[in-house]
Amino acid sequence: MSDVEAPAEGVDQAESSAQNETDWKSEARKWESRAKANKDAAEELAAVRESQKSEAEKAADRLKAAEARLAEFEARDQRAATVREVAAATGLDEAAVSVLAGGSADELTAAAEVLKPLISARQAGPVVKNAGDQPDHKSSPESEFLSSLFSGASN
Repeated sequence: MSDVEAPAEGVDQAESSAQNETDWKSEARKWESRAKANKDAAEELAAVRESQKSEAEKAADRLKAAEARLAEFEARDQRAATVREVAAATGLDEAAVSVLAGGSADELTAAAEVLKPLISARQAGPVVKNAGDQPDHKSSPESEFLSSLFSGASN
């Protein structure tokens, strides 16, 4: 009888472990549908709250948003003025100074002073001898052949 009971226990264990395993796809779909329902409910609640606000509350919200935008524009303008100052003081281009990290003029100046030798070293570039002179046009068999080819094509 023990031989018969052992396979039965193995089958029971296999069935119970199969039942205990989670179907992750169905769980994911379930939670996704709940999240969508919650999002829709949250949007509806926000709309209801917005409709229940008084005109004074709506005006206060608009004023708060406008003040935030004004503060953002003022910060941008201050940054641009600081960049112009540092560019003039260090002799660097405003575009180069504008990409430097730092908010204060001191921080930007320090970063610009580090950058300045690197930029000036790169601006030296290669030296071209006789840059303004005309090239010497010596005739060669190749140039004569090409001239004859193209002069015949214009006729």
